Amino acid sequence: MSRLDKPICQPCTPHGPPASNPASVSVVGGLTYLEASWPPVTPQCDDLVYQVLLNDLPPEPITDKNHHRVSYLAAGLYNVSVRAENMDGHNKEPMPSFLYTIRELTPPMDIQVSHSVINGSLQAELSWNNSF
Repeated sequence: MSRLDKPICQPCTPHGPPASNPASVSVVGGLTYLEASWPPVTPQCDDLVYQVLLNDLPPEPITDKNHHRVSYLAAGLYNVSVRAENMDGHNKEPMPSFLYTIRELTPPMDIQVSHSVINGSLQAELSWNNSF
């Protein structure tokens, strides 16, 4: 048997819920969504799943991935947490969390328009102050 024939996964015979939650969580997002990602928990058994929690909203569906996108969110401040689960339940240790703000879409302020004719073509330049 060569080194390549050995399984790369750890054998899993856990008893009870996962021993820990992810060590950290990071969040990126856009106008109406956010995407959380986290390092996997070990051991990575077949029944290990994760659940993303936002503020006091109902829990998101479970995922076996180490990232999850939440869409159709209103502007506001979100406390994003992740917990590990398996068939025996979820880990009860403190969950990592990340505060993420989705800002309201606001129109630009102090719009300024300048135009000129260059080589027979009309050129317009728009500028504005950032509204965030």
